[in-house]
Amino acid sequence: MKGSNVEERRPLAVERVTARSVNSYVSTVNRRTKMAAQREVLAVLLALEFVVVAAVVFLVVPFEAALPLAPMFLLLVFALYKYYF
Repeated sequence: MKGSNVEERRPLAVERVTARSVNSYVSTVNRRTKMAAQREVLAVLLALEFVVVAAVVFLVVPFEAALPLAPMFLLLVFALYKYYF
């Protein structure tokens, strides 16, 4: 394109950033973060419930009978430890 009065065109992927688009993006991120936090809390409570129930089973039932719970118990105890510390 020859000539001095030819305008440059922006690529199609570039969007115009407005305050409305930024606010929309921020609210979407906040909603996703909130949902992730609720799922995280549910997962931690579920793991904690299993650990507590398994600990009670270890105290009440002979160890040989409760032995199949030990690997999951140890895994979840380690995961909860890493989550909190």
